[in-house]
Amino acid sequence: MRRFFTNLAALTLFWLSIVAAQSTQPFTLNASDGVPLDRFGTAVAIDGDFAIVGAPGHTDNGAESGAAYIFRNDVTTWTEIAKLTASDGTAGDEFGFSVAIQGDYAVVGAREKDDVGPHSGAVYVFQRTGNTWTQTTKLMGSLVTWDSHFGYDVAIDVDYVVASATSIDKQHPGLVFIFQRSGNIWREVSNFFTPDIGEGDNFGSSLSISGDYVVIGDENYPAGGASGIAYIFKRAPAGAGWTNEAKLTASDTAPGDQFGLSVSIDSEFAIVSAPSDDDAGESSGSAYIFQRQDTNWVEIAKLTAGDAFTGQLFGWSAAIRGDFAVVGAIGPDNDTPGAAYVFQKNNTTWSEIAKLISPDIGEGDLFASSVYISNKYLIIGDKNFPAGLATGSAYVYPLAVLPVGIFEDRNESPTTFALHQNYPNPFNPSTNIKYSVPNNGFVKLSVYNLIGEEVNVLVRGQVNAGFYEVTFNATNLPSGIYFYKLQADAIVETKKMVLMK
Repeated sequence: MRRFFTNLAALTLFWLSIVAAQSTQPFTLNASDGVPLDRFGTAVAIDGDFAIVGAPGHTDNGAESGAAYIFRNDVTTWTEIAKLTASDGTAGDEFGFSVAIQGDYAVVGAREKDDVGPHSGAVYVFQRTGNTWTQTTKLMGSLVTWDSHFGYDVAIDVDYVVASATSIDKQHPGLVFIFQRSGNIWREVSNFFTPDIGEGDNFGSSLSISGDYVVIGDENYPAGGASGIAYIFKRAPAGAGWTNEAKLTASDTAPGDQFGLSVSIDSEFAIVSAPSDDDAGESSGSAYIFQRQDTNWVEIAKLTAGDAFTGQLFGWSAAIRGDFAVVGAIGPDNDTPGAAYVFQKNNTTWSEIAKLISPDIGEGDLFASSVYISNKYLIIGDKNFPAGLATGSAYVYPLAVLPVGIFEDRNESPTTFALHQNYPNPFNPSTNIKYSVPNNGFVKLSVYNLIGEEVNVLVRGQVNAGFYEVTFNATNLPSGIYFYKLQADAIVETKKMVLMK
């Protein structure tokens, strides 16, 4: 069978491509007018078929006035449909340092805006009508003053926007504001600061909202010690405000870990990163997953990279959605200058299922300096791409192309390499393929047409030993016979499947 594919590969030199193949390489997002030092990819977010990418270094309204770009998924690609700038943008605002998007609303932070003093900050809300995004509101927290950096981070969930100001004053070293929408009006309904207040904290350096819960990170707590902490605030019923429900710390906390540098929450799960944790060497990094149990939040997992190394900074960014979590690592490694690690929950266990690296890899990049995950997509920012120029780039991966879906509830690891027959077969337009690998290592699962052209790569990358299932969607392919081939180490196995439309 190996000779069969070798011969068919040679034949492709004489054939024109006749299929539109889906690619498991990410969709690359770049600003249509991007220039060096834009830092496009500093912040990213995605919801449904829309993604937003911040470029706080953009210069339309002066140096570092900033911009944010919205992209729409058009089935086979992502297209830039809007460029957002502040109606009152000026040099140095850093509009786009933080971004969020949900439904018809996008939120953009400009942490260096000078409205109520130098570096006081501002937050802007945009609303979509068709493909047009219009600024409808400019938010300002009631206690914002000079050096507040309001808009350092932002998040949105349904009718609530959350925005942080990381340095209000010595009495309030960090403050978080909640805004609620009523019709077309957004009004401040709450604000709160760290319950363990101390000058030099960085409360609000990261935040996330899901339903009635907000998680807030403070990687510098206690001031100067930087072991880190995170807080869960819960919305009280009948508009009675927000109360601090839980204080999160790592079970193995240590000074300098920076626990809380990146946080994310979804339903009953929260993830908190600690990029300077030293388990696998100084600043190798880690991330912790907490689960809500009644009114308690319990640490249930500690995540580290399967290939952890000193200086990796695993946990520079982190996000969680449903059964999946993604953790970015930006540490210096000439072969992989930045990587995103994807974890999947199976019962109570969180396992690493993929390591993603930049398709435009270059030493000095900061791939995964920002990450975000939705129920369909994973978006990763690289604000330093290409290395040294920092024009920036972002990458969108459909979750369906990752080696996700541990397909059997087994406690034991597989002992043999196996590729199973797809099901259903024949199929239209999608089918499932199961496989198992007994050892950690590089795996590639590819689909070929009858003349030997590779039309899809379903899996390519490092995976842990385990049982997996991946879905192959052939919407854009014609009916016919196809082959799928699994390669792991020196082992290759191929099977046939039939697409009938």
